[in-house]
Amino acid sequence: MLNMNSQEFNALIEQAKQASLQAPVIVTEQGSPKHVLLSFDEFHKITSLLNLRYDTETPKKSLTTAELLSMDVPDGIEVDDDAFDNILEKAYIGLKPAEFD
Repeated sequence: MLNMNSQEFNALIEQAKQASLQAPVIVTEQGSPKHVLLSFDEFHKITSLLNLRYDTETPKKSLTTAELLSMDVPDGIEVDDDAFDNILEKAYIGLKPAEFD
């Protein structure tokens, strides 16, 4: 793993990107780790292990816990704790790529 301070990172961004294909690059600010640069493949492995979904093409609005809790239950359907947990597990977590100006 490569450690860089933020000044080094800004000056050597291409080298940091290349290094991140081999291992995560930790970027520090005032000696403390603040950011991690990693390859998309590594990011995909992590999000898959955590059962998170990531859409690269069409961003979808993620539901907040409040929105999930306020959803109307259709008539004739009983909701128990297991069913509620299942709904929460399927809730989309809205990860999106960083935007740089």
